[in-house]
Amino acid sequence: MSDQVSEALENLQIAYQILKRNTNEVLQFSNAVQLHRAIIPPLELATVEQSITDIVEALNAARHESSDAPTGANLVVTWRTSTSVRPRVDIDRNILAQALDYGLVQPGQSVYTDTPQPDGTVSCTSSGSFGAHFIHYTPYNVARANSLWHHDGQHGLIRFKIVIHCFIDGKSRLVTGIRISTNNCAETVLRLFRDAVTCYGLPSELRGSYIWGRSVNNTCIERLWYDVTHAFGYKWKKFFIDLEVNHGLNPTMAEHIWLLHHLFLHSIDKDAQEWAEAWNQHDIQIRGERTRSPHDIFFFSQLQDGPRGLERMVAPPDNDVSDPSTYGIDWDVIDDPALMQHHLLQNPEEWADSNPLSPNVRDLSEVSCEAPNSPFSPQQIAYLDCELAAAVDLTSHSMNMCKMVWKEAFRICNEFYV
Repeated sequence: MSDQVSEALENLQIAYQILKRNTNEVLQFSNAVQLHRAIIPPLELATVEQSITDIVEALNAARHESSDAPTGANLVVTWRTSTSVRPRVDIDRNILAQALDYGLVQPGQSVYTDTPQPDGTVSCTSSGSFGAHFIHYTPYNVARANSLWHHDGQHGLIRFKIVIHCFIDGKSRLVTGIRISTNNCAETVLRLFRDAVTCYGLPSELRGSYIWGRSVNNTCIERLWYDVTHAFGYKWKKFFIDLEVNHGLNPTMAEHIWLLHHLFLHSIDKDAQEWAEAWNQHDIQIRGERTRSPHDIFFFSQLQDGPRGLERMVAPPDNDVSDPSTYGIDWDVIDDPALMQHHLLQNPEEWADSNPLSPNVRDLSEVSCEAPNSPFSPQQIAYLDCELAAAVDLTSHSMNMCKMVWKEAFRICNEFYV
C-alpha cells in the first residue's frame, strides 16, 4: 500500500514539474512575441496575447488542481447581478430555505428601522442581543465642493511595503489625489496633499483616520477603496503572491522588496492614475443629487454653491460644525455589509487589541511601512536596467510579461552576488 502511495506522489511531482516547465516555455514564447510585436499585425497580436494568457491560466490551474476530483458539478449558491453602480450579490433563496428547514441557520430579526426627525436627523431603532435601542445620527452631508476632503491610506499591499494614499472631496467624491508609495510617512502624504491643492484648491476641513479613532469614522472613502481593490489592487496582489509561490520572491528580504519596487512601482501608480481619471468621469448616484460624474458635481458646486479653496487662505473659514467627531461620516457605508467586510479585511490592525471589549480609540493611528534601501550601486542598477531593456519588453501591460521581467531581473541580480 505504501509503495502505491509513494508511486502516486512521485507521479504527481513529475506531472507538476512538467506543467511548470510548460508554463515557463509559454512565458518565453510570450517574451519573443513582445520583442517582435512591431512586425505582427495588431489583430493577430491581440489573438496571440489572449491565447497565451488562456494557456498560462490553464496550466497554473492544472498545477494546483486536486488529484481527488469532485464527483459532481460545483454548487452555485450566489451570483452577481449588474446594476447601475457596483454588481449586486444575490443568494439562491432555495439554499436559504433548505438551510432553515434543516436547522442549519436561524431566521434573524429585522436589523433596524429609520425614522426621519423634524431637525433633519435620522433616528435608527434597532433590536439586538441587548434589547431594543436607539441610534440618533445626522445623515452624511457636505455643504459644497472643497468644504471637506477625506484622506486615507490603503494597506492591501502592505506585505510588499506598498501603500496607496488618496484624497477625495466629500461633496462630489472627486479623487483629488492618489499615489502609490513605499512608505507611510507624513512627508509622503503632505507632498500628495500639496499636489492635490495645486490642482483643485485648498479644502476647509480635512478628515483622516490618523486624526482620531478608527478609520470606520472615515467611511466615505471606503466606497472608493472597494473600487480601487477590484480595479487594480487585487490584480497586483495576486501577481505578487504568484511571484512569491512560484518565482522566488521573499517579502521578508529587503533586497527582494527593493527589486519589486524598482520594477513595478511605476506601473502600479500608472494604473492608479488611470483609474482615478476614469472614476472622476463616471456617473455616480449621491443622495440628494442627480446622477452625474464627480468631476461635474465638483465643478458645478463651485458655480452654484460659491467658490471655495480656489485661492490660498491664511486662515480657514469659520464653518459651523456641531459635532466634529461625526462630521463627514457616511453612515450608509457602515450599513453596507460588503463595504464593511472589505474595510475590516484591509484594516486588521484596528481589531487586534488584547482586550476584546476595548473601544480602541486612539489619538493617532499608525501603520508602519518603511521602504528598503537599494542593495546595489548606481552602476549595477544602470546595468540591470540596460540588460532588462534588451531582454524583455518593458512597455508591455501584460501580467505574463511582468512575470518575465521579474524572472529576468532576478537572474541578473543573482549574478551580482556570484
